[in-house]
Amino acid sequence: MTLIIDFGYANTSASWNDAYLALLFASRGDPAEIGRASGPMAIADASRFVELFEMQVGLSPLDIGTYAEAVGGDDPVTMAVEKAREASARGMFPIIIGEDRRVTEAHCTDRPLVALWGKVGRVEIDETSLLSRNTSVLAGVRAATANAFKGIPGNVTILTATALANQKDLIARAIESITDPVHLSIDLDVLSPATAQTTRSLEPGGLGWYDLMDIIEMIFEGPGVAAADLVGTGTVQPRSPSALLGSQVLLRVAGLLALGLSE
Repeated sequence: MTLIIDFGYANTSASWNDAYLALLFASRGDPAEIGRASGPMAIADASRFVELFEMQVGLSPLDIGTYAEAVGGDDPVTMAVEKAREASARGMFPIIIGEDRRVTEAHCTDRPLVALWGKVGRVEIDETSLLSRNTSVLAGVRAATANAFKGIPGNVTILTATALANQKDLIARAIESITDPVHLSIDLDVLSPATAQTTRSLEPGGLGWYDLMDIIEMIFEGPGVAAADLVGTGTVQPRSPSALLGSQVLLRVAGLLALGLSE
């Protein structure tokens, strides 16, 4: 089952044929439960209540045409990835919103990967295998299991949360040698628990909201971004501050896309 999301405003959602940005919410539950379901659907629900204007960028996602769809069923990740690949083939910009990094594993294939993750060593995927596919930057890490951290391949540039908090432009140096637009993966656990209370990664420290926004902007200004995912949303509760925070991440990315297209 799929559900087209209208952002809560009349005539704001673009059709699949007219949109540039495709927001694809991969939910294991029933998409019709929007407003009551946790996880990606909580982000989708919150997106209906944000002001559709990105103040720091000065543009709206409506300027580029935004299509949003909730994908449910037994295997929503596979369905969302198929839809994202169709979007890319049409020249659109896809963002998949998923519960965990299995989305990133399936969605990121042949592009350089910039992963803004707060923790490595999660059980849902083989992160070492994913990071070893292409040139990768792993930024924002504040916690890791010993085996996972030692197993990170040599092609990966690692920037800890502490380093980025002290010197955000380290990310600009890390990506300056990347010439192709990247796949950007943002896990909500990259943010400090005080900022994003998702119960997914409760280790102290992590990035602040403005740290994350600045880093995302640097990536867009550097090699650029071809596709993205927002993960770590599995424990986000409906109508919660973290749901609104996730929707604001999507709004900033949409604003940066609009800005890039307007220049």
